[in-house]
Order: sequence, then structure tokens, then C-alpha cells
Amino acid sequence: MKRLFVTTILTVLTFLPSLPSAGPAAPQHFLLLPSPDPPTEPKAQERLLSSLRLLSSRMKLLWSFGSFDPDSPSLQRAIVEGKINPQARRKPHLFAKEIREAEAVTAALTIAVLAVRGDDPVAALAILLSPVEDKLRTDLSSEPIQKDEATTLAKLGFSEKYQEDPSLILSLRIVRWLERSLRAAPEPETSPPDLATVEALIAANKKEEALKALSDLIAANPQEPILYLKLGDLYLSEGRWDDACLEYRRAVQLKGDLWEAWKGLARAEAKRKRYGRVLEAVRRVRGGSAVSEEEMALGAEAAFSLAAEAFRRGRDRDGSALYHEAEEWDRELIARSSRADILSAAVRRLFSRRRYEDVILALEKIGSEKGTDRETLEIGLESAVRVRRYDLAYSYLAGLLDQEKGLAPSLSRLPFYHQALDQEAVRLFEMVRNRLEDLNQGRILRQDLLKVLEELEERSANLLKRAYRLRVPLSQEKLQRRRLMSYELFQQGLDLLRQWVTNPDELTYRRSVILFEFARLELESAQPTAPGSQR
Repeated sequence: MKRLFVTTILTVLTFLPSLPSAGPAAPQHFLLLPSPDPPTEPKAQERLLSSLRLLSSRMKLLWSFGSFDPDSPSLQRAIVEGKINPQARRKPHLFAKEIREAEAVTAALTIAVLAVRGDDPVAALAILLSPVEDKLRTDLSSEPIQKDEATTLAKLGFSEKYQEDPSLILSLRIVRWLERSLRAAPEPETSPPDLATVEALIAANKKEEALKALSDLIAANPQEPILYLKLGDLYLSEGRWDDACLEYRRAVQLKGDLWEAWKGLARAEAKRKRYGRVLEAVRRVRGGSAVSEEEMALGAEAAFSLAAEAFRRGRDRDGSALYHEAEEWDRELIARSSRADILSAAVRRLFSRRRYEDVILALEKIGSEKGTDRETLEIGLESAVRVRRYDLAYSYLAGLLDQEKGLAPSLSRLPFYHQALDQEAVRLFEMVRNRLEDLNQGRILRQDLLKVLEELEERSANLLKRAYRLRVPLSQEKLQRRRLMSYELFQQGLDLLRQWVTNPDELTYRRSVILFEFARLELESAQPTAPGSQR
């Protein structure tokens, strides 16, 4: 038989927690590490590993196999804390003990295919590195299949053809050897998690002590996902985004349905603007748990940002799907949320997509909120002008100018302030005209008109007051003076009209009409080209 010696070595880390003699077997997870040298016979190596998976499944050992991740949260955490040499990421086979401790496993070993026949491995070397040292070298050319091995494979349901499969025979020998060797390993000492002390320290704002207490708990209970969740929360509260991400990922690695860890991961990744990971986390949460407004907003922003990037890269189909997802998140937010900051962000996204009806719904909800900050109010003002909801626009402008005297908007936003002011003036003009028409047609009485005029005088006074609070650059002062003149003339016209209603006099009426006409002309001359309103 021709032998080909293979230089490849795959390291397998196996999770083998100690169990009492009675009761069901615990899951054991094998982590496959890359070989230090490129494999020369990868097919034979993969065949052996596939047989190990198949055999462990038939033997009901609850063993699973995964690939080594040099960016594993646990490994990175150990490197950051100085518990393991960074070289372990490139040469993991040299740091078996340290990796075993960092990954919270109980055994580390290497398996090497030594010889092959075609694609079949016929010789292998297995070395147990930690927590005990042991070695197995087996070669089918000198040690052919034994009768008890064939019997075991037959009992496991393998046909006669597969009972002679070299990879299955080698796998059976490795499994039996592992079971014998690991019985000699010392049982790890564990203690149940105690979070009461940690939570008390966090409540008392003793974060350094809380970090130490959590680290001690993790050292004693490395397989407890709640501890990594709490540590991630603590790092997140301190603005340590990278550290928080590592801990949250470790938590979900141990318990995939730990939804609070996925939520924390979404928040931390959002701080790093890693939108792909944010969207992954939010989607996970939505698939198995209730989603809060904050997570929905994170999902919408992540999908929106990823969509824009997809279009920039020419992936229009992906971009369209992501924009659609962002819009669905935003519509759900509009229906559920009452937070002005969340809704204003939805307005920006929806407006850029020209979803004007959704924008109006969001703006109406924002308009009902008190104590809104300037940025949100200006977003609302601009958006409302663009969709020609001038009543909403004026309500935002009132909120801006009533809470800040001498407000000086940016040049890009100043036209929206002017539009909101002037459209309120137009509404006042129209109300005067319509109510006079109602009086002439006998639809209202003079005392009814008087009440309307009193209301208009109050609104007109507020309009003029807010217009005076607006600070404009030198280039806009001439237009602003005309605007103020228009509002003042309108007020004077209202005063004369109210006098005429109380004491009818043709001259007074004509004077009021003339003032209204002058006010209208001044308003028209004060209006530059309107900002890009579109619908």
C-alpha cells in the first residue's frame, strides 16, 4: 500500500463538562482549528472529520463540530485582558491550554492524518494536549479492523460495506480513546452564578468593583451566558462599544435565544456604525421576541444605510429590498412610537423616499409632543413645508420661535421659516375674505364676525411677534422688513375692520380694505422663490 504522509494537522477543541454517572449525557462541542501548514490531502482529512460527525451522531454522544474563529469574542476578550498571547489567533495549536481556558472548554487535542489510500485516511495520530496529555497512533495497514469494531459498527446500523470504511474505523478508535483518556481529566470546580452582588455594585455606581466581581464570576462559571450579558451591559453603559460587542457575542454564542444580548449587540454595533451586524441582531430579535421601539429604530436606520450603500455599489436589487424593509420598520414605528427623536428620524428616511403620506402621519404625532428639541422641530418644519402641510409647518415654527428669542436659522433652512410665516399670513387673509363674504351673504351676523376678528387679531399679533424674533442675514434684511411691514399693515386693517363692525362707516371700511391690499402687496414682494416643495 502506497503511503502519503500528510503535513496537515487539525486541532480539535472539545467541550466535555463533567457529569455524574447517572442522567443524560451533556453536549460536547468540537472546535476545529486550522493546521499550521497548508494541507496536502484535504479530502482525506475532511473525510475523517465527516466520519467523526457521523459516528458521534450514531453513538448518541451529542458531539458537534465547528470551525475555529480567530475573531471569537472569548478569544479576543482573553487577548485584550492579557490572558493569552495574540499569536494564538495565528498559531492556535501552540496555545491549547490557554485557548481551552479562554473558550471555556475542558479538553484540547490535535488529529493528524498520517497516511491515505486514494481519498481514504488509513493512519492517524491523535494527541490530547489539555487538561491531560495522551497520544494515539493508529494504522490500518498494521492494525486491520478488529471483530469487536465490526460488531460495534453493525450495531450502530452501518452496512457491511461501511463497516470496512477506513475513515469510520479510525473515527471509532479515536472516539474510544478520547472517552478513556478524558475519564482521567480532573473535574472542573464550578460555583453557581451570584448576580446580586454585581447588581448592587452597579446600582451604587461602583462600576470598577462590578467589573471585577463579574470577571470573578465568569472565571468560575465560564459557560453562563447571563454573566456575559451583564458584562456587555456594563461596557455599553461606559461607552466601551468594542468590549460590549465582544461580550454580547459571547453570550449569544452560548445561548442563541438570549434576546437581551442580541438587543444589546444591536445597540453596541450601531455605535460603531456596523449596520450589517445591527440588522442581523434586530432580525434575530424580531424572529423570537418582542421588539421595542429602540430596536425597531435601529433596524430601520441600519436597513436604510445598507440600502444606500447597495445602490452606490450598483446592487440595485438588494438596495430596493433593504429600502422596503426600512419603510416597513418606519411604518410600524409611526403606529407604535410617540418619541419625537425616533419619529423625526423616520421622517428623514421616509421623506428621502418620497413617502409623503407616511411623513404626514409621523409629523402629526411629533406635533403633539411637548419639549421637542430645536433639531427635531426644524426637521418637522422643513418636511411639513415640503409636503405642503403649512398648518403643521407653522406649529413647528411656533415651537421654535416661542422657545428661543433671536433665533438665527441656517441659510439652508431660512426659506422654510419664511414659508411657514407667510403661509400663516395667507391663511389669515383668506379667513378675513371668507368671513366678509359670509356676512354679505347673510350666513353670519355682525357679532359672529366680531368674534372671528378678535381671534384673528390674536393670531396676527402672535405672527408678528414670532416674525420679529427671527434673525436673518444682511442679504435678507430688506425682504424681512417688507414681511414685517405686511404683517403690521394687516393688523392695522383688522383694527379698522373691527371698528367698522362695531360702528358701520363706509370710510372706515374702505380704509381697512386699502390696508389689506397694501399688506398683500408687501407680502408678495417679500417672498423669494419658495423652497423646493414637491408632492
